[in-house]
Amino acid sequence: MVSRERNGVRISPTLGVSLEMTYFRIDFDNQIVEDITVPDNRFINVGETVHQGVETGFRLDSNQLFGTDYNYYLTTSYTYLDAYFASTETRAGIVKDNRLPYTPEHLINANVGVETPWGLDIRFGIQSVSQQYVDIENTREEDASGQEGIIPGYTVFNVSANYQVVKNVNVFMNGYNLSDKKYIASRVDGIHPGQGFQMMGGVKWTF
Repeated sequence: MVSRERNGVRISPTLGVSLEMTYFRIDFDNQIVEDITVPDNRFINVGETVHQGVETGFRLDSNQLFGTDYNYYLTTSYTYLDAYFASTETRAGIVKDNRLPYTPEHLINANVGVETPWGLDIRFGIQSVSQQYVDIENTREEDASGQEGIIPGYTVFNVSANYQVVKNVNVFMNGYNLSDKKYIASRVDGIHPGQGFQMMGGVKWTF
């Protein structure tokens, strides 16, 4: 059985400024997670768990706020996640209040950009993810296989550009992880690195 609760508020105190905040909570009676301590990586029932937190968002547009010809904008989002084992029943390897695997506590995204009157939109962004546990025991030390141990937090920088050539044709370019930062994305079956520096572009035609 699963119960969900979600409440939020969205306000725009003045033209060109908007804010939103949402509280969420999900309660599982019997959640299934993967137990990497077992050779076959079998999935187990860990009983009651709680996923709760807050999501926030903010946007500012200079053309609406100050009447500028070019729209200089700022967007930010932040998520706080508290995900933990809540069952009072004794289960192998489960410690009440331990965090669930692969549930970072903090996630941040922020972008600054400019929209021109002639169809060009350029933005620079930052994405940050806090540390994560990968097993039900919340093991911190890395083992020889790389499957156990904490995943350190990381921050990457991105850029994108979009130009509307005509009404139905857009040319775009995206750049991810501009500093080519090396980070761990997963420890499933060993260490898996995150996406390195990548540039891609193309043309989008809608009809």
